[in-house]
Amino acid sequence: MVTVYGEKCFSDKSVRKWSARFCAGCDSVGDDQRPGQANTVITSDLIDKVDDLVRSDRRVTLRMLALKVDVSYGTTCGQLFKTDSDFGRRVPLGFRSSSPTSKRNCV
Repeated sequence: MVTVYGEKCFSDKSVRKWSARFCAGCDSVGDDQRPGQANTVITSDLIDKVDDLVRSDRRVTLRMLALKVDVSYGTTCGQLFKTDSDFGRRVPLGFRSSSPTSKRNCV
């Protein structure tokens, strides 16, 4: 099959698997719903709540936001950055250097 269709063709095993699925009555080529937790954590209400918290306190960190809105740090960090492209410019990451030079600059 590689000689006919090139390097990006399906393997023989994949073709047999899909053929068996279609013969069994599956006529959809899309992904089926999978069991597990749905990603319904990021809502417009959560984004608005986080936005209000950031606007009220510009020094709030992602960890503080995660605690205040009761979601995990990973959700706050990863999903909100994906959902809202401007989010990273409004929220400090909370990482500070402890070098003497940076401490002097803060004083």
